[in-house]
Amino acid sequence: MKKITIYDIAAELNISTATVNRALNNKPQISEKTRAMVLAKAEELGYSINRAAKSLARHMIRIDFIIYNRVPVFHNEVIAGACKAFSDLSDFNVQGEIHEITGTEFFSHQNILDKIQELFDKKHDGLLLLATFDTTGFREAFERYKKDGFKVAMVNSDLVGSGRDFAVRQNDKLAGRMAAELLYRFTSTGPVAAFSGRSDIVGHMQSISGFCEECERRSLPVAAIYENHDDSEFAAYNTLRLFREHPEVTGLYVNSANSEPVCRKIVELGLGGKVKLVTSDLFDEIRTYMRQDVVQATIFQDPFRQGYLAVEKMYQYIAEGIVPEDVIFIEPTVILQSNI
Repeated sequence: MKKITIYDIAAELNISTATVNRALNNKPQISEKTRAMVLAKAEELGYSINRAAKSLARHMIRIDFIIYNRVPVFHNEVIAGACKAFSDLSDFNVQGEIHEITGTEFFSHQNILDKIQELFDKKHDGLLLLATFDTTGFREAFERYKKDGFKVAMVNSDLVGSGRDFAVRQNDKLAGRMAAELLYRFTSTGPVAAFSGRSDIVGHMQSISGFCEECERRSLPVAAIYENHDDSEFAAYNTLRLFREHPEVTGLYVNSANSEPVCRKIVELGLGGKVKLVTSDLFDEIRTYMRQDVVQATIFQDPFRQGYLAVEKMYQYIAEGIVPEDVIFIEPTVILQSNI
């Protein structure tokens, strides 16, 4: 028989786990009506209310989240999601801390390795990592971290075979397939092209794979695929290069955070609205381009939810023994003018 947890009660009532915890532990900041509703649902599901007090009796759970904040407009949303989850778990004897790393990738990578070692020395319980593209040393660090039973998870990326416990990220292959279908509907016959971040990044590779598979299925010709290496200036250069080498291209998919410089260059070239664009994420500048019909659609990977889920799943794993899936996929959402 499945053990009933506070997550089950929260899901049944469509309320937060923090609200459930306040009701079960007779804490303030909750109405009597809600408290009675939670207690009734707990009894109905067969939940042992005494379990709710265990969080107060056990040692403090410490979860650290190291984030390389390379693209603030995106990564700040991941941070906001993680902070909200830590706030919701504050009544459960959980201490969470965000360690924000900024600067060039070379120095940030070493700073992350140093921070992992520092947290290992402090004997904390769980580590969430949104890291640099350079993954050198992570596998060895994870092995040291896990020898004492600590939990490790990747966020917004993955490092397969590294010993990490789980990963939280977008379903990138599906995002690529969705982008291809959108361009097929916008352009009908093509040809189309795609800009990727880096070919050595799992998510970027999978989205391009999904894009190419769907284009082939729909007989939509792919003229070119360029890597922008998540560099704004190089993304702008590649846009100019693409339309010099392939002026016949009618649609373009940008699968990484470099959508904005691509849009600017397309407008500069006088191709706004003529070349159909499917971008990634929903930054303020992308919203503007969508309203101007420069961008026809964008694939939203919900960074706030990635940050929130990573913290929540790590807590469940440590405190409740609920083993998460190997990869927790965030399903991508198509954003159009109508739902922007």
